[in-house]
Amino acid sequence: MKALKTALVAASMIGLTGLAQADEVWSSEVGNIVFLSELETGEAILGAPVGEGMMVRMIFPGLAGNYDDRSMHDGIWISPGSFGTEECGISVVDPETGEMSAYWGRAQIIFTSTGYPSDIVLTAGVCFGEREEMLFGEALNQ
Repeated sequence: MKALKTALVAASMIGLTGLAQADEVWSSEVGNIVFLSELETGEAILGAPVGEGMMVRMIFPGLAGNYDDRSMHDGIWISPGSFGTEECGISVVDPETGEMSAYWGRAQIIFTSTGYPSDIVLTAGVCFGEREEMLFGEALNQ
């Protein structure tokens, strides 16, 4: 878990470029967390930098289109490669890109208020492990 936190902190120096048009952006100690897209199947995709040219994508089923009744939403994070985390015994598929990866884990997003914009709290773990890392994000769209 320390590898996940270390990679996220190191990523704060990299930032996400070219994503200024995103619907929502949150400032955190590791850099900007960005609302990337919504899928027709109901998933919301968020992203955060985790290494040189690498981004963790967080997938939250049921969050797409929800801007007025937000609360706590469970999901997963997925990465195209290792950034210091262990490889899981099974791979998962990114529902937007179709890419498979063995680098993933459980995630949860908690909105501090039910409407847009809202600050967030993210928690994450590796593979099926408990969510042990916590990250606060301040809404920049206020």
